[in-house]
Amino acid sequence: MKNLLFNFDKLGPADAGVKKAVQQFGRAGSRVAQAEAVAGIKRTSGISYRELSLTFADSQRVVLRIKQSGDIWQVLLNGAVVPVRNQDDHVAAVAEIAKAMDAGRQKFQRRLAAIKVKPPAGIRTAAPKMEQVLTQRRDTLKEAIAEVREEIVRVRASNNAAPAAAPAAPAAKEAWELPMDAWIDQRLAASRYAARYAENRVSRELRAKELANEWVAALFERAKVARIADNVLDDYVKLYGDTQLRSRFRGVYEKGIAGYRIREFRGLQE
Repeated sequence: MKNLLFNFDKLGPADAGVKKAVQQFGRAGSRVAQAEAVAGIKRTSGISYRELSLTFADSQRVVLRIKQSGDIWQVLLNGAVVPVRNQDDHVAAVAEIAKAMDAGRQKFQRRLAAIKVKPPAGIRTAAPKMEQVLTQRRDTLKEAIAEVREEIVRVRASNNAAPAAAPAAPAAKEAWELPMDAWIDQRLAASRYAARYAENRVSRELRAKELANEWVAALFERAKVARIADNVLDDYVKLYGDTQLRSRFRGVYEKGIAGYRIREFRGLQE
């Protein structure tokens, strides 16, 4: 979206780029209830960016990740990365995001009702049970922290233990070896909270969303040093599109997709 520029240093509701984005979303039928810049500069995959959070009248949330050049690098809808095909036309891109919001509205509202997320300021609704919301978030964070601690213990034990006489059990596959859903299922099944995830759909979805972001980040780390498996790249293309694959896996990440052809072209070649 090169023609939608923001003031990186003074990002906020008063920025002309922010006002324009809010206006374009309104024209696309999605009214912005609140716009705010997230404090601090973040960095991932070698890119420095700031985040602009847009909360809409139906409580859905879009986060625009803005580079130092003032253009948009990445878009998140309700916490998940959304591929944007029309990156050079902000009007068409806003329409894409609004369409994605419309398509996922019913599912989002069901989840909202289940976890009772607090709506944005200025929107009238029944008083939320904040204790329940905070308890859910606390439990999710505890589970994630516990899994990391268990992984640290396993790694330390593996480094310190003597070689075992019996053959070890098959190792879990890495993110770059499995499609996203399969890798997430593997991680959830190996978790000490596997039974809870099987019974509690909301907890499973929250943890799965975190793991989806970890899966994408792991692909970029792998791409710095070696090629990613075709079936994994096929899944990335299915989720985010071939255009985004080619535009993001460049430079230091190009090694990860070297020689890759989408499934349809490989079929013709065979």
